[in-house]
Amino acid sequence: MTDPQIAQMNADLTQQKTQKTICENLRNLRTKEKQMETDHQKPRDPQTYAIIGAAMTVHRTLGNGFLEAVYQAALEREFQYQGIAYEREKRLQVHYRGDVIAKYQADFVCDGQIIVELKALQDFWK
Repeated sequence: MTDPQIAQMNADLTQQKTQKTICENLRNLRTKEKQMETDHQKPRDPQTYAIIGAAMTVHRTLGNGFLEAVYQAALEREFQYQGIAYEREKRLQVHYRGDVIAKYQADFVCDGQIIVELKALQDFWK
């Protein structure tokens, strides 16, 4: 074999390796994409997912235009329908470096740890 033939064979081998690497990388990317899609479909925090779902149900059912108190009553009812543990208008103390610096009343505390605050706006974009 001549030097140009050897050089051509090396070039062909390098091209084949590059194509194989590209194919493997594409396969890995597709696998990662599928995993990300699957991960995205799984709720990361089932409690928060359920609470947001309840709020979305209220919004879809009532639409917009009501005062906050109406949505609060509807969300309380939805929490009951879905079996979500909650406390309504829960009074809390805010601590900072061991001192109580404020008192706070949350619209809801769900599952003893998730604070839910409702806001009703007439126009979101203003």
